[in-house]
Amino acid sequence: MANGQIFVADGANSITTETPLRMGWWDYNDAGTAGSPIVLSSAGTFFDLTNDGLGPFSNKSFKLPEVADVWDVNTDRFDFTSLKLGDVVNLRIDTTVTTNGANDVISIAMELGLGASPYTLNVVERGYRYAGTHELVTMFSVYMGDTNTLNNPAKLKAASDAGTTNSVVVNGWFVEVMSQGSF
Repeated sequence: MANGQIFVADGANSITTETPLRMGWWDYNDAGTAGSPIVLSSAGTFFDLTNDGLGPFSNKSFKLPEVADVWDVNTDRFDFTSLKLGDVVNLRIDTTVTTNGANDVISIAMELGLGASPYTLNVVERGYRYAGTHELVTMFSVYMGDTNTLNNPAKLKAASDAGTTNSVVVNGWFVEVMSQGSF
């Protein structure tokens, strides 16, 4: 039996081995943008989302013990290098957006493979019929399917279709890692 595998009865009076699925999670709550929202000042331009991890609801108690932080508060980038190929990262992005006009659209994307072969995943695009403050919470997944995604940083960014003072407050992000086997 290989390291990290478990015995499983197969129902035919035999025992096989398999690698169990492991899961851990982190909650990075932001304190900085509540006082200084990220202004989306130029129409169609993406601005980096920041998260200082200093908010009162940050929680790293349930992370995978072998995995370093997946969010680097110093660079405002995701760091997947302590994961393995095949691992899956589920992210819940929790933001509050303020629109100053009717029918404004806010988009959030994730850029991966930074510094090597960058590519972008469009995460969410939401239109707002009226000016005001709106909760924008969404969940999506990224899988470590290649070394470009695994070994290079990633960032979240937001844009508005209006060249006004629409803004984003980052409440935080919940990050769940599902991994097969031992580390």
